[in-house]
Amino acid sequence: MDTFTLLELNAHIRQVVALNFEQLIWVSCEISQSRLSRGHHYIEFVQKAEHSDDIRAQSSAVIWARTYSRIRKKCGDVLNEILQDGVEVRVQVRVDFHERYGLKLVIEDVDPGFTMGNLETRRREILESLQSKGLVEKNGLLPLPMVPQRIAVLSSEHAAGYHDFMQHLRENPYEYHFDTHLYPVALQGVNVEKEVLAAFKEITNASEHYDCVAIIRGGGSRLDLSGFDNFAIGEAIANCPLPVFTGIGHEIDQSVADVVANYSLKTPTAVADALIEMTATFEGEVDDIKADIVQLIESKIEQAQNDLLNAQTMLAYLPAQRVSTHRAFLDGIAPQLKRIASFRIKQFDQHLDGAIKVLAAVEPSNVLARGFSITRKNGKVVSNASDLTPGDILKTEFNKGSIISTIEK
Repeated sequence: MDTFTLLELNAHIRQVVALNFEQLIWVSCEISQSRLSRGHHYIEFVQKAEHSDDIRAQSSAVIWARTYSRIRKKCGDVLNEILQDGVEVRVQVRVDFHERYGLKLVIEDVDPGFTMGNLETRRREILESLQSKGLVEKNGLLPLPMVPQRIAVLSSEHAAGYHDFMQHLRENPYEYHFDTHLYPVALQGVNVEKEVLAAFKEITNASEHYDCVAIIRGGGSRLDLSGFDNFAIGEAIANCPLPVFTGIGHEIDQSVADVVANYSLKTPTAVADALIEMTATFEGEVDDIKADIVQLIESKIEQAQNDLLNAQTMLAYLPAQRVSTHRAFLDGIAPQLKRIASFRIKQFDQHLDGAIKVLAAVEPSNVLARGFSITRKNGKVVSNASDLTPGDILKTEFNKGSIISTIEK
């Protein structure tokens, strides 16, 4: 059996590769890592299993500085956006195998349309999946706070959009105070999903401390913002117990996060304006109610004053009117009272005459004149013989004269 040295084996592989890959070929894959060194772009390509992060294939690639300059002239600034970790690309490569450095794909061209088309396709698929689960409108059905002053903010501490948002809130013309709490998250790249989901979990656990959530990203290209075209992030927004505002920065298209959110705006300052305007609207409604109350009170006071004036007017003539009325009444009944009094006096005179006659009939002298006598013992009238005893001295009066007698038996 022949034995090959490693150099001989690798040289043979190089010849095989050169013979079988004489022309450039197009390859679709995902960038797992990209770095720049001395103008050259060194990239790690991977292919993952469908619906999982398992790596099924991996290879190193490079864009030499001169080639990069040529591709950039054709693609423009979008090239830098495409060459980011986690982005799916379609590249034209020359397969190169070196005895010492092994297999390497030398990139000669990049298809930006493939990347952008894949982003849009994935976005549509995610939205369809969220719609099938009833999640697209879920957060939008939550009532917006009347005064959104406690705000959980998802952004990068160093993002210009975040600073614009905070400055706009602080310098609002009404001098409203907003209480914000920053949850720092990555705004692009492979860490967006992990960090945003972790932030939403914390916010959900502390939801009683907030009125709403604001995702602040700021400007950027469609590809820069592709991290928010994510099913898990869309699901987290939909299930958030608080209304979610987005100011991610898309000027034309909406990301999945924008579609699922309660309130989608183009820029961070637009989110700030919306929060300020909602508070101003509430204050305006309070002012309107205050004005209505003041008007009602003034109307009641005016009515009370009119009632008081009416009462004063009535008091000025009502007593005299009442006196006059009663005087007329008295004048009217005076003759009747005189007749009644005269009649009653006659009645009393008749009763008095009768009483006089009765008294005259029972007057002691008149009784004695009719033949009766009065017997007294010790000055007291005797009406019962059993009250007397032998030896008692009695005085008996007659109509004419009296006698003294002693009881014997």
